[in-house]
Amino acid sequence: MSGVSIIAVFHQIRNWGARYFPDYLESTHLKRSREIYKKKDIEAVPASIPAETQRVALKQVFAAEFYTPAHAARLFGAFEKLGWSSPDTSPFRMDAAERVTRSRRRFDAMWLNLGTIVPPGTKRVFRDATVCDLPKGFVAAHANFFSISPSLSCIVVAFDANTETEERFDNIARSPLGTKLTRIKRGFSIARPRNVKQQAIGDARQSNRNDILSWFKTYLPGAFSTSESLELLPTCELMFTDGLRACDDRTSNGLWREYLGLDYGLGGWDSSDMNGLTFVHPVSSQDRDQGHSLLYIERSALKRIENSTYGGDSDQAYINRLSTDLPGFIGYWGIGALLRLYQEEISVVRDAGSSSVQSGDASGAVKRLQRVTSNSIDISLLASELPDALRNVHWTGCDFFRKSGDEPPTSLVAASSQWSTELLERLGTSDRAIRDLLVQQGNLINSLEAIASQRTMSRLTFAMTLLTVAIFILTAVMAVPVVYP
Repeated sequence: MSGVSIIAVFHQIRNWGARYFPDYLESTHLKRSREIYKKKDIEAVPASIPAETQRVALKQVFAAEFYTPAHAARLFGAFEKLGWSSPDTSPFRMDAAERVTRSRRRFDAMWLNLGTIVPPGTKRVFRDATVCDLPKGFVAAHANFFSISPSLSCIVVAFDANTETEERFDNIARSPLGTKLTRIKRGFSIARPRNVKQQAIGDARQSNRNDILSWFKTYLPGAFSTSESLELLPTCELMFTDGLRACDDRTSNGLWREYLGLDYGLGGWDSSDMNGLTFVHPVSSQDRDQGHSLLYIERSALKRIENSTYGGDSDQAYINRLSTDLPGFIGYWGIGALLRLYQEEISVVRDAGSSSVQSGDASGAVKRLQRVTSNSIDISLLASELPDALRNVHWTGCDFFRKSGDEPPTSLVAASSQWSTELLERLGTSDRAIRDLLVQQGNLINSLEAIASQRTMSRLTFAMTLLTVAIFILTAVMAVPVVYP
């Protein structure tokens, strides 16, 4: 038998086996592949572990939620639920709900400290702390209210990580995770240890964000939590690092940049107020159009800062210092994510519009029109208020800059303001166009339904006429006398 014939027979037998014994062949192939990469993992795993002198600690996660006229009732309901609607139970013995009401009745940019939130049974002592459950992995939270305009309010909550959450990213990076083989249609997908760890850190981030979004939905529901848009929820991780900037080993240093996304895209923005503090967005290719960001600073840079006013040389003292300006900045930066949320809402309605016309679904068109009308109220108000509000923000004294060549440094606050203003203009134009389109579609559907109703009535009239004639004939026949022979 020739070589070609032997090969053909071999492939025929293999295809026959794959058809009738797929599980056996798959397990055999998987076992063989694992054996091939087992030896390589011995060398690959150490290469995926950062240097011992490099450490990363996740200290806090900031999250911003926004409240437009559509969410005002939920905002005040949340204040009552958390005890912020009475001077006896509000932080610092003030009527927080009444001050928020005043801020929404007139344009008055305002910052309000809503105090600390702790879980039931906590042993830490905080002044006038609110007691309620917190997301898994966090031991306390600090809430700040910001009045951006009469129609737009923002609450930024900083969640303090417990020891396990603080060390999670570092532990994943130092774990012995090896090559991962995933079964796909035509074989296996092979992920190196570095990719496996990067994915594991991404999953841990996703878990934290999911829990935070669920917490807002339960206690402080607003624009993002009611729409359940995890991708756009503005979040920012605050990390203290050791040895990342001082290390000259680009290979070792590149591991953390890859795991955390520290230099993805255009890189970071440097703080103008605290030397060494860097803001990074996006933090991965998947987060390009999402609301997730990262702040990190070396502990060696923190130690060079005079911090006696905030408690001296300790992680908590540095967090106290950063907490004065960072919440306001996160709220300001999150406005862009809010506008993207409206943009997605408009896109969903736009893309679903044609199906209602094709199916003649009048109720669906009406629901979409109601949804757009509700968003239109917010968009119209924000379009008239936000441009001035963005130029006259008084509750954030924090900014970040990026220098490119010989050009003057670019301000992140100014760039965010310009981008938000441009997006707001496009939103207004799209919103008006889609409202007009939905009205036209509604009229068309009503016309189609009217025509269909007329046709139905015509058929019913014809049927009733035939029935009447039949009854008349039967009546006439029955009226003829019967003559017996």
